[in-house]
Amino acid sequence: MKRTFVIAAMLCLLVANEVTAEFFLAIFVGNITFADAFALSFGSVHLDSFIKSSAVRAIPFTIFVISLFYLKTRSKADRGFLWIMLGLISTSLFSAYWGMQHAFFTDARASSTGALVLFFAPFWTGVFYAVAFIVYSAIIHAIRNKQA
Repeated sequence: MKRTFVIAAMLCLLVANEVTAEFFLAIFVGNITFADAFALSFGSVHLDSFIKSSAVRAIPFTIFVISLFYLKTRSKADRGFLWIMLGLISTSLFSAYWGMQHAFFTDARASSTGALVLFFAPFWTGVFYAVAFIVYSAIIHAIRNKQA
């Protein structure tokens, strides 16, 4: 796998989290200055808590890494599928965390069950990716067998 793809995957794992979503919400929705948004979002983050919360967030990325080893060829279709799915995993996690915390920066009421997003968003994103990968593998397998 190319180095740019590995770097992009690691950056997606770091960026797609609730702290980064809170930071961007504070800037774009809450109209808070950059320094104040940084202090609000990252002020109480500790490395041990970040690593513990990353364990759940890593579910779709772990399935993603397993699929990298499963793909036997590195055709353009395979690489395109992996790049698209990496983007979709990161986008879905980030948007889930954005939606969970959006009410904190507006007049809307926050849901008492909003924290469930911290577990269920990575879980269902992983399930979605696993199903998408199985369907993609079946289609590619059928196409390659038809050509042979």
